[in-house]
Amino acid sequence: MFKFIIQFLFFFWIWNANRKKKGSWFTPSSFLLGLYALGALLAIPTLYFGYYTEPYEAHYWLPMFEFVLWVMLFIIPFIIFNEKSIQTVVLPSRYFLNLFSSVIIVLSFYAIIYYIRTAGSILASGDIREIRNMISAGEEYSEGGLLNTIASVSSSFYVFAIVLFFIYIIIEGFKARAFLLLISSLSEPIHVLTFAGRDGIVFWIFSFAFFWTFFYKYLPQRVGKTIKKVFIYFGIALAIPLMMISVSRFERSDEGVLFSMASYIGQSFINGPLYFGIDDPPISHSGFTLINEILHRPVGGDGTRTLMEYGDWKSWTFGTLVVSLYRKLGGIELACFGLGAFLIFYLVLGKSKPRFRLNHLIIYLLYFQVVGEGVFYFRQYTRGGNLFILLCLFGALFADMFLKSTTPIVLYPAEK
Repeated sequence: MFKFIIQFLFFFWIWNANRKKKGSWFTPSSFLLGLYALGALLAIPTLYFGYYTEPYEAHYWLPMFEFVLWVMLFIIPFIIFNEKSIQTVVLPSRYFLNLFSSVIIVLSFYAIIYYIRTAGSILASGDIREIRNMISAGEEYSEGGLLNTIASVSSSFYVFAIVLFFIYIIIEGFKARAFLLLISSLSEPIHVLTFAGRDGIVFWIFSFAFFWTFFYKYLPQRVGKTIKKVFIYFGIALAIPLMMISVSRFERSDEGVLFSMASYIGQSFINGPLYFGIDDPPISHSGFTLINEILHRPVGGDGTRTLMEYGDWKSWTFGTLVVSLYRKLGGIELACFGLGAFLIFYLVLGKSKPRFRLNHLIIYLLYFQVVGEGVFYFRQYTRGGNLFILLCLFGALFADMFLKSTTPIVLYPAEK
């Protein structure tokens, strides 16, 4: 138990040190680091009330140390970069923003319409637990095919809908386009509900809160209270299916619903050290789905989809993005991936960026999506997730060509 208290104190120290450096708790980096500190904190009751024996053994100090080092590789860019240095946000012309936001709205509404019937039938089924078990066993509850792929990829861009929502609130207030973008952002929570999953709801809350802190100083004072109400009302509305799924899936378990909610994020910080404590940890070397297809690289069965159990470690529990990537790539490839991501972040953003441009925003958004959702697992392992990463990288690479306009939109801090 003591070693997990130390783990929490370390992440809390990182969180507090970042607060001192940035001068506030209300920053995007503080929110993200707070998620990791919260996960480390909830690992303590998860361990205490769970059926664990191995983490109490003394030799797990070293696996925990290795786990923490891997996690630090991915979160340290948010500590280095000082978002407080941003003075202005420079965006393309209104014409480009209107065109891009219209595409996001159309694609998102297509995804919502495509998935909402399946999501509704799952929530109304009365036995979400059985449906989840069926899906986990490999059975399909919803149809596949091209239309499903388009809807899946479209829903993954929900975070752009959230970012555009804040941008339009800043430049024109609560009007029709901002409202449509807000509704569009629900495409991913609805998509994930078709798997009887809670992740989409949680990730929507994460993303909305993160970019709220990012755009806060540009929001006119008159809309501040309205944004807070929107977050509360949408959060409550999304909490209903979240609790329905949690109760249905865990009310019959020995641990109960309350334990399942606490361990939802806390298990990552137990399962991570447990994985690195295995003498010969399972690694699939399966790589990334879309990259393999582009390179015509044959890959055998994906070991990450096989249910395995080594002592207290279980493959079906979270272990942060670190364990997900280690299992897919191996240690050397994970180090290359992490260092490559760090290098891209640092080359684009550096330590400070007074004039925050479109390419900076895209990389910042992408890195948050990977690391923020990574408090549970590496979520972009699918074909759609791989495509999301590639499109963001290409978008950042060619972003400057969209800023050639003589009438770019520049966001300035609002008077509070």
